[in-house]
Amino acid sequence: MCKPQRIKDKVIGGYAKTCPLCGAKVHTELTGMRLYKYKDSDDIFEFICCPTCYENLRYSTDLQIDKEELKKNYLSFKAIVCGEE
Repeated sequence: MCKPQRIKDKVIGGYAKTCPLCGAKVHTELTGMRLYKYKDSDDIFEFICCPTCYENLRYSTDLQIDKEELKKNYLSFKAIVCGEE
């Protein structure tokens, strides 16, 4: 929950969603979050994240998910975006 935001003469909702990947608060309803689907040779992974993380995942040239860590309920992945890891 967060306090309502006032923009000019308009008051916008009193809650935000927190991105599970980067921790950013998205001051919109659930529609402000994006669903990114990644398919490798064996599995399909779905990430619910903020628009920034979504774009970084979408335009990454190499996305690697550590499946051994995922079996232990830890998400660990590497992505290369614009030449940076």
